[in-house]
Amino acid sequence: MNTLRQSILAVAAVLGFAGVLFAAAGSHWVDGLDDPGRYRQWQAAVLVNLVHAPALLAMASLSNVHRHLLALSALLIAGGVALFSGTIYFAMITGGTGPGPAAPVGGMGLLLGWVLLFVAGFGKPGHPESPSS
Repeated sequence: MNTLRQSILAVAAVLGFAGVLFAAAGSHWVDGLDDPGRYRQWQAAVLVNLVHAPALLAMASLSNVHRHLLALSALLIAGGVALFSGTIYFAMITGGTGPGPAAPVGGMGLLLGWVLLFVAGFGKPGHPESPSS
C-alpha cells in the first residue's frame, strides 16, 4: 500500500473514531444539548464527521485517478471536517453560542474537496500524475 493510500486510510479511521466518540459525547457528557438549536448544531457536526469517514475510505481505494488531485481532495475533505465539525464541537463543549467563522471555511473546504475529487476522476492512466505510470 502506498503512502498516499495509507495516509488517507489513517485519516478516515480517525474521522470515523471521532464521529462515534462525539456522537456518544453528545448523548452522555455534553451539557446544554437540550436546547434544540445547540442539539441541531451538534448533530450536523456528527453527521458531517461520520459521512466523510467512509468517503475517505473509498478514496483510499482509488487507483486510476490523478494522484495529486486525489491527495489535495482528501486533505481538503479532512481539513473541512476538522474545521466544520471541530469548531461546532468546541463551541458546544465550551458553552459558546455558535461555531464561529471557521465552520463556513470548513464547509467550503469540503465542497472544494468534492469538486477536486470529481476532477481527479478524469485522470488518465499513464498520466505523469496518475498512479499507474
